[in-house]
Amino acid sequence: ARSIPIPIPKPSHLQNRLSTLPPTHLIALTSLTTALVLLSLQQGPSGLSSLSQSLRQWIRWSRRLGPSSALRYYGLRIAKCLPWTKRRIRNELDEKRDAMVRDAEAEWNELLDDAAKTEAQTHLFLPKRTSDREGILTLLTEWSRKERELWEGGRASGAIYHGNEKFHEFLGKAYGLFSVANPLHPDLFPYVRKTEGEVVAMMIHLFRGRTS
Repeated sequence: ARSIPIPIPKPSHLQNRLSTLPPTHLIALTSLTTALVLLSLQQGPSGLSSLSQSLRQWIRWSRRLGPSSALRYYGLRIAKCLPWTKRRIRNELDEKRDAMVRDAEAEWNELLDDAAKTEAQTHLFLPKRTSDREGILTLLTEWSRKERELWEGGRASGAIYHGNEKFHEFLGKAYGLFSVANPLHPDLFPYVRKTEGEVVAMMIHLFRGRTS
């Protein structure tokens, strides 16, 4: 009987690269691929699309960086999807965020004087009784004076755009005239709408934009 030769296809580039991996890496790759498939099936059609995209990316990475590097990358990605790992990452992020908030609050509170840190000058709830207007203005005037000391000496960069006292008085009067204005109701505040539109037009002209 005459034997018929069976053509053996040439191995692909990926097969050649995989053949150089140790058995432990091949087992890990199989486990990762299986986990990817299971995660994708749980997410439905969008998960399958994400799986195919991930596999194509892994192939590109394997060709460029080698299967081991791509294997480690996707191993970390899958590890981040596990409930235990996600919970631990979320807890660590929460701890870091809380620490940043505490550090920022401590740094900002150092700028306050001792009186501002007392319970009498700390208001976290609406007061049961109305406060004296003169007392409020006196306190705010004192706080404003202390804040001016932080920037009036010229040691602030980009925080204060104009330090002229007369100009500040003019701004205060202008703001006071429209302190109750609500631009969301142009039928009640048509002149606020007019001034806002003109300011926008000025900025468009300044940056050489179209006025139409």
